[in-house]
Amino acid sequence: LASFDGTDWSIYNVNNSGLPNFKVMSVSVDEQNTKWIGTWSGGLTKFDGTNWTSWNTTNSDIPANDVASITIENNSSIWIGTNYNGLVYFDGNNWTNYHVGSPDNNYNNVNDITIDQNGIAWIATYGNGIASFDGTNMTFYKTSNSGLSSDFTYTIAIDNDGTKWIGTLSNGVSLFNENGIPVSIPEKMKTADNLILYPNPANNFLNIDAQHDTKIFSVDILNVQGKVLLSRQLDERQNNIQINSLPAGIYIAKIHTDKGLVMRKIIKLLDN
Repeated sequence: LASFDGTDWSIYNVNNSGLPNFKVMSVSVDEQNTKWIGTWSGGLTKFDGTNWTSWNTTNSDIPANDVASITIENNSSIWIGTNYNGLVYFDGNNWTNYHVGSPDNNYNNVNDITIDQNGIAWIATYGNGIASFDGTNMTFYKTSNSGLSSDFTYTIAIDNDGTKWIGTLSNGVSLFNENGIPVSIPEKMKTADNLILYPNPANNFLNIDAQHDTKIFSVDILNVQGKVLLSRQLDERQNNIQINSLPAGIYIAKIHTDKGLVMRKIIKLLDN
């Protein structure tokens, strides 16, 4: 285990600390700055800056010594993902084990856990896709019943829209949102609210007219997922960018000016 304060590195291992194993699989830090550390074959370890406390299968009811992931909930309870022994909930005193296997296989590996704003635990499993768990019911999302690209998932994160970003073993990233994945970027005006874009909708060219001595540096055309499809440097008061290579649809023009950044929604029509 290593810590870095911006200048100095501190290294902790089995020879100079209470760390039970050299292989550190996961780290999480609570509001008291206590480090919770998951090791391979060493179980769960807590380090408060002075004291080390470890739990393993010989001194506690933790069901496995291979701890792959740790998530802290409400600064008091710990969710633990183990290799082969499923999901574990530790309230500081009691250990509760949950099986993440499904009827069609015996995989019981948890690689990552995150908690959404409603207190639902989202679990990345090895072999069973992802699961949501409300404390009572566990629902599995797999390639057989969802759009998930792989049943072998390694990491999961939730953005401000509630969309789950799921990293898989060999099939890239999958996105899931129970309410539908947002497919539009709201028009956002920061400064330089003095640009005219025309025609809009457009077929082949998009003209950008700068008013009140605004200087345009460049423009990017993004799809609604935020990927830059076209980019051009501009240096005239009235400029245009060719967009006939884009399929018909909704896009975002991201315009960089000397007065700030302007984002405008544009519509590309079918070519005549």
